[in-house]
Amino acid sequence: MAFCSQCGMQNPDAANFCNSCGATIAQVLPPAPAAWNAPPPQAVPVIPAYIVVRPPKSVGAAIILAIFFGPLGMLYSTIPGALAMMFISFVLIFLTAGFSVLITWPICIIWSALAAESYNRALR
Repeated sequence: MAFCSQCGMQNPDAANFCNSCGATIAQVLPPAPAAWNAPPPQAVPVIPAYIVVRPPKSVGAAIILAIFFGPLGMLYSTIPGALAMMFISFVLIFLTAGFSVLITWPICIIWSALAAESYNRALR
């Protein structure tokens, strides 16, 4: 069906003139759908994706820090473990007159190495 551009009346496709006003059908165009006259949709803002890259921890550095500084050196590889060993070491030092260092210091070294390795495994 064709629509008259003069009066907007609907006409059959085979008509040469508008049945209502007599305008030439060559001038007849269908009306634009409402979607054609609608404003363009708003662009969706692009949110940039952030990738956090964390470097691996050196197991060797964790061991060396724990050898020289004990529980304080563990802060490099595990903060909760270091705090726990600091508390345990200080309590045992007072209870055993310092002999507990022979036990807690190697535990700090081993725990520090295992914590650094566990951290690196979680990154992979």
